[in-house]
Order: sequence, then structure tokens, then C-alpha cells
Amino acid sequence: MSQVVRDLTRPTARQLASTELTQANAALEPYDGMQVSEAEYWRCYADWPDVTFEWHDGRLEAKGVSDWATILVFQWFTGLIRYFLDSHGGGQFVNQELGFSFSLTTQETRRRSIRRPDTAVILPDNPHQLQPSDRTYQGVFDLCLEALSDSDPNQKARDQVTKVREYAQAGVAEYYILAANLRDCAFYRRDTEGRYTPLLPDQDGVMASASLPGLRWRWRDLARQPSLEALLADPVYQGYVLPEFNQSQADKAAALQRAEQEARRADQESRRAEQEARRADQEAARAERLSDRLRQFGIDPLD
Repeated sequence: MSQVVRDLTRPTARQLASTELTQANAALEPYDGMQVSEAEYWRCYADWPDVTFEWHDGRLEAKGVSDWATILVFQWFTGLIRYFLDSHGGGQFVNQELGFSFSLTTQETRRRSIRRPDTAVILPDNPHQLQPSDRTYQGVFDLCLEALSDSDPNQKARDQVTKVREYAQAGVAEYYILAANLRDCAFYRRDTEGRYTPLLPDQDGVMASASLPGLRWRWRDLARQPSLEALLADPVYQGYVLPEFNQSQADKAAALQRAEQEARRADQESRRAEQEARRADQEAARAERLSDRLRQFGIDPLD
């Protein structure tokens, strides 16, 4: 179960040259930025092969791609989310195949957006739960996570700026951006005024979710990606990463302690029995010596 820990603060994935970026963007034409209605998006472009499209204010927006180092960070962190949901009463874990739509109001202007976060969470108390036949989500996700798309500056800004504003206004309680470069990582929670404020680490570098109480992680672990064995031994993660394993270990330790206590009691009882037997032998020897003395004086000890 052990793994080699990679230094994800120095991604090794090759960055596209400017000419390659131009070619990559050109390959998306004429769809990226194309004007379509919301109904046309769901009918024709929601399931488009090879490219994942979102939709904002009447235009298609192609989702960018992340480098492999960012994907590794994202996979490790979403693994924590899965462990948490499994150990805290469940919840629905959604990938980008399912999008959600919402309205935005800016300076008296009402706009619509359809976003497809890389991963989203629907908590059990959310009034809108996905049904097996659903192809879109009709509610608002409790948590959205994006692996930073940095293949071009516009897509990077979409994750770091546009979606911060949109998700907050839509009512998403928390929004996390994961990236190989920790300076690009961001964790937001929605305050009572409907704005996002950053989640910050405590003095030990530990961060905690507000919407998923008990979900905790170390900032530096985003780069280190501790193995499962390390998580199981770490107090920061023990409360939700396979807690039954730690409980099993605790039960085994308790059983071993009880067995050791029973063995000590049995040993003590054995020593007491040996002491009683020695005392009985000593008493018998003393009685025999006394009988011998009495016989020397012509006295029968049995009379």
C-alpha cells in the first residue's frame, strides 16, 4: 500500500508553447464561444465527445485541461472527500458529467450559466438529491472542486475569478481549487452575506471544512500526498479515513490489554497458590518435629 511521494511543487509536465496553444484553441473552433440557446446546449452540446462544454450567457465555453501534476493533487484530495463521505453518513459524489444551471444578477442584468465542476458533493440534507435517471442536477451543489485548468490564461481566470463569483452567487457553500503549484490552490467558504471568504490554515497548518465538519487536511500534504498508511497513523485524518480500521486496531489493543491483565492475574493466583502450598508444607514439617520431640519424652502425640 505504500507509494513513492512525489514533489508536486515542481511539476514535471511539459507546458505548451504559445504556437501549440494557438493550435489547440483553434481546434475548438467554431464551437468554443459559439452562441447557442440554453435549450440547444442541453440538446446538442452537453454530451459533446472529446470536449466538455460549459455555457454562460448564451455562449459555449470549452473546459480546459490540467497538467498531470495537478491531476495527482486533485485525485489525492478527492480521495479524502470520498473517505469523509463514507464515514460521515454518506452523500452524493458527482463528476463533471452532470452540470447544474443557475441565474446571475449583475447590475440589473440577469444572466444564466451552466457549470460542470470537475467534482461536486451533494450532502444528505440537501433538498435536491440526484435520482438514477437524472442527467442534470436541478439543485445547488454543497461543494464544488476544480482541478485548475491552466492550459490557457482565459481558462485559468475562469476557474480562479469567474467561478468564484458565480458559485458564490449561485449559493455553493464551499469552492475548492486544486493545483500542483500550491500558490494557485484556494479554498473558499460562503459567508452570511453570500460572499466567499478564504479558508485559512491554523497555526499547525491544518485546514478544516465548514460545510463538512470533521474534514481536515494539512496544507503541505497537498504537495506530499501521504500514503494511506500514513493517513491512518495521523491524528489529523484518523477521524474519517477508514475509522473502522483504527477502531479495529483499538479493539485489538484493548483485547490484548485484557489478555495481558488476565495473564497477570492468573500468574498472581499461581504464585499465591504456591505460597500457600509452601506454608502448608512448613506447617506439616513443624508438626512432625513437634511430634518427634514429644515421643522423645515418652508422650504419644496422638493421645
